[in-house]
Amino acid sequence: MIVVVLIEEAVVTIPVNDIIKIINEHSQLALEVEGEATTEGTRIEQYTDTGKDHQWWSLKPAGPGNDGFYNIENVHSAMSLEVVGYSTQAGAEIVQRPYGDGPLHRQWELIPVAGKTDVYKIVNRNSGLVLDDVGGQKEAPAPVKQYESWNDDGRQQWKLIRVATNTSSPPVTVAAPTRIPIYQYLVGMRDGSGYRFMYSPDPNYTSGWTRDIIAFYAHAQQFPGTVPIYQYHVAMRDGSGLRFMYSPDPNYTSGWTLDGIAFYAHAQQFPGTVPIYQYLVGMRDGSGYRFMYSPDPNYTSGWTRDIIAFYAFPEALPAGS
Repeated sequence: MIVVVLIEEAVVTIPVNDIIKIINEHSQLALEVEGEATTEGTRIEQYTDTGKDHQWWSLKPAGPGNDGFYNIENVHSAMSLEVVGYSTQAGAEIVQRPYGDGPLHRQWELIPVAGKTDVYKIVNRNSGLVLDDVGGQKEAPAPVKQYESWNDDGRQQWKLIRVATNTSSPPVTVAAPTRIPIYQYLVGMRDGSGYRFMYSPDPNYTSGWTRDIIAFYAHAQQFPGTVPIYQYHVAMRDGSGLRFMYSPDPNYTSGWTLDGIAFYAHAQQFPGTVPIYQYLVGMRDGSGYRFMYSPDPNYTSGWTRDIIAFYAFPEALPAGS
């Protein structure tokens, strides 16, 4: 079965239930179970492609309620990729164990690498970290561990190559969004202390706000790897309107009122994305903070950099992508 995903204006085919090889783009070595073992806890490594079935894998749906995630099962051992010990630490080992009831550290998400065909980042659902060719090693056997995603040289990119196709199920098509601009709107503070900001995909928002710049690019719909970014508001004490805050937390309180989902962005670094920093400054009347969001890590003008709020794209897709 092939899952066809329309993502970033490209068609991506995920070979669900087919038998595949998983080849690292940097090392050109194949993902395998060390020593052709069928015992649980055996380490996963990279090795020269031998054509044997301990280097063959099958992507199986992770189970009901886990859409977009996969059990990566070895054909030879019938065991699944797992991050050892439920670890969320960078550098944790990858081993094989029976899938069982499908705990999160045995579930994986495939994130397509822009501009490449059938090449993915392989992200652990529990840790949010990705499969990595440790140290960029090219000599077999080469280790595989989990690390933070970065705009790498191929060592975190894996090409799926079909060995055999399962034709028992029809293709499934999943629609996903393209990038949309998120506009920054501003309005001056009555006390002359600067501006308050609002962020929206609507290019024609008015209500007293002035459209300033495109702050970043995000998504209008959710697809694997993205999270909702919620808009919260609180009324200005002087009656001049509202100030806004944006967060992936659907349960933020502290006096703020949830408006709804403003757009979708990434909770973890994804190829092509940059951190969107939350800046804050205290209200002169002591009623809290106003916020601004920017990819600039060094914005000043009286604002204090607070946290990375989420990850988004700094630019639109190139023409023809």
